[in-house]
Amino acid sequence: MKKPKKPKRPMLAFAVTEIDDHTGGIVWARTKKAARIKGAARWGYDEPAYVTCRREPWADRFHSKPLPVWVMVANGWHFDCLGCGIRIDEDLPNWQDRCGADDTFRDMLREARRYRKWTPQCVIGHQHSDVFCSQDCKDADDAYRAACKRKEAHAISVFQAKVLKRFPGVTLVTDRDRMHPHAYATSRKRGIVVQQVSVEFEFPGMRYGPASLRWDSPFSSSYRKVEKPYFSCCNGDRAAFEAYAAATRRAAQEPTDRDHP
Repeated sequence: MKKPKKPKRPMLAFAVTEIDDHTGGIVWARTKKAARIKGAARWGYDEPAYVTCRREPWADRFHSKPLPVWVMVANGWHFDCLGCGIRIDEDLPNWQDRCGADDTFRDMLREARRYRKWTPQCVIGHQHSDVFCSQDCKDADDAYRAACKRKEAHAISVFQAKVLKRFPGVTLVTDRDRMHPHAYATSRKRGIVVQQVSVEFEFPGMRYGPASLRWDSPFSSSYRKVEKPYFSCCNGDRAAFEAYAAATRRAAQEPTDRDHP
C-alpha cells in the first residue's frame, strides 16, 4: 500500500534585501532557503551570501497577485516617487522634517497642503512597477511623457520630410532589424526640447545597411558638439552613398543650420 503524499508546504512571503545597499523586495517560497536563493538571483548577483532573508507574514496573501506599494509602505518599506523624486514612507505627511533653512514660508505651506491628507493608500503602483506618491503626481508625469512623445513624433516627421526633399524616391525605414526612427525629448529651462533625432532610409546602391539623417543637441553629446543635421552611412556603402548624393545634389539643398528642431 502506497504511503499518502505529504501535502505541499504553503507559499510564504519573505523579505530579501542586499546586505550593502539594502535594496530588495518580497519573494514567495515554501522555505527560507528557497526564498534566499530566489531573492539572490534578483538582488544579490546569484550569491545567497550577499542577501538577508526574513519572514513577512503580512504579504502571504499577495502570492500570485500584484503587491501594492502602499501595503509595503504601511509595513515599513520605502520607495522613491518616479514623478517628483520624494521618498515615500510612513513619515511622508511630516512635511516639517523635509523643510530646510533655505525654504520659504510659501514652500512650507505648499508642502503642508500637499501632504496634509496623505495616507499610504494614496501611493500608486505595485512592487515591480513605476511608483508615484499620489495620483496627482502620476497624472503630471503622464502629461509630461505625452508632451515629450508629441515633440518626438513631430521631430521625426520633420526629418523624414527633409530626407525625402534631399533624396526624392528613397525608402524610409520604419522597422528593419529593430531599426526605426528615433527622437528624444526632455525638459529644459525653456520647456520640453528635442535633444536627438535620427531617421534611416534605403538608397540606390546600398549593400550593408540604411543611411541616416541625424541631429544631436550639444547638451545630449559629451564627445562632440553637433550644431546641424548630418548624413551618415555604413563604411562599406560610403562610395555608393557619396556617388548617389553627388548625383542628386543639384535637385535639392543640403540641410542648413536652421534644420535642427
